[in-house]
Amino acid sequence: MRVTADGGAISEAQTLPPAQYEESVAVICSCTCRGAKTSTGGKPVVQPFQRPLLLLTACEDLEINLRRVIERPFALHRVSEYSTLRRVLKSASPTSVCFVDAMMTVGSEKGLSEGIREIMREFPLLAVVACLEVGRGDSDVLTALQSWGVAELLDLNRERSPEAVRRRLQLVEGVWAQRLFNRALPRSLSARGRVLLEKVAEVAAQGGHVPELGSALGIGTRTVPRWCSAAGVPEPRRMFTWIRLLLAAELLDDHGRTVENIARATGFSSAASLKSTTKVFTGLTPTELRAVGAFEVVARLARAEFRQARETARQSRRQANSWYN
Repeated sequence: MRVTADGGAISEAQTLPPAQYEESVAVICSCTCRGAKTSTGGKPVVQPFQRPLLLLTACEDLEINLRRVIERPFALHRVSEYSTLRRVLKSASPTSVCFVDAMMTVGSEKGLSEGIREIMREFPLLAVVACLEVGRGDSDVLTALQSWGVAELLDLNRERSPEAVRRRLQLVEGVWAQRLFNRALPRSLSARGRVLLEKVAEVAAQGGHVPELGSALGIGTRTVPRWCSAAGVPEPRRMFTWIRLLLAAELLDDHGRTVENIARATGFSSAASLKSTTKVFTGLTPTELRAVGAFEVVARLARAEFRQARETARQSRRQANSWYN
């Protein structure tokens, strides 16, 4: 499946041998660590999430367009088959994004790639963009892809420019956060609170913290806690930590991952940092969390804190509206 990019020379796509993929993920880690926020003592405080942007498609011009538009913390890598993609995802962050061909040819038959469904089952937070040439009569194909959990579709007939690819990437950047919050947090979260939380997730993925959150919201750093309080969500520093902990808990339930790998993938500066944070927030170490079901434990504690913050905001509003005042 090949289309022509809008301008620019076409170069041959480079595919890393499977044996080099663990090394490639380590390279992503080292790149993000160099961009980490540091304290005055030089110790890393927060880091961008590892965000591999994985490409499994025969469309070489899509890779060219993606290389033109991606920005940190994304790092683009092409993979050659689903077995390799799965191996990379097993050691990467749940915030990864994949562009994959939706159709595959077996013999003389062409049909939907079952690999997409299998990947979505195994990595439920993963944002997958299915690439295909959309034509008339493809409604069944599109419906099936949506039911599998595909985040977006890229029409290779019409979306050929770098800007079109950029738009699709922007649409899926926050999918991991939306899915994480739907699984972990109370449905009673206010609309304003959800918007704030999604903005926290966006800033956290870039390695930012409260000052960067204030800039993203267009308000001063001292105003951020007041906005959070009014929206019925925990104070911002705790929200940043809960997001990282929820991601880490998702990975802790995969017993094939090391604690060090999980710490790097979710923005902690080290395994020791992850351990001390889980101890403070849950009373358990990562190993202890893994033994009892990490995600369920962390999600339950996070839900309790978010519910308490919502109730505190309601009580504050009731007191402000009371005729006694």
